[in-house]
Amino acid sequence: MDATTFNVFPNPASDVLNVNFEAVNSTYHVQLTDIQGRVVWSKEYAGLSGTQNVTLPVSDLAKGSYLVKVSSLG
Repeated sequence: MDATTFNVFPNPASDVLNVNFEAVNSTYHVQLTDIQGRVVWSKEYAGLSGTQNVTLPVSDLAKGSYLVKVSSLG
C-alpha cells in the first residue's frame, strides 16, 4: 500500500480512531494491536474501491501505544 494514501487520526485518540486509505477494488483487513502484539480489534472489508474511512472504537482500550495495520487481501 502506498504510504501517501494512508492516514490515521486523531493521535492520541480517546474515543475513536479514524483510518483513511485509498482502496483499489479489493478486500482489506484492518487490525489494531497492542504493543505486545495482541490483536485488540480486527475487521475485514470486501470489495472496496476509492477513498475509505474506517472508524475503530478505542474508548474501552487501556491507555498506551497501539499499531494499525491495513492489508490488501487481493
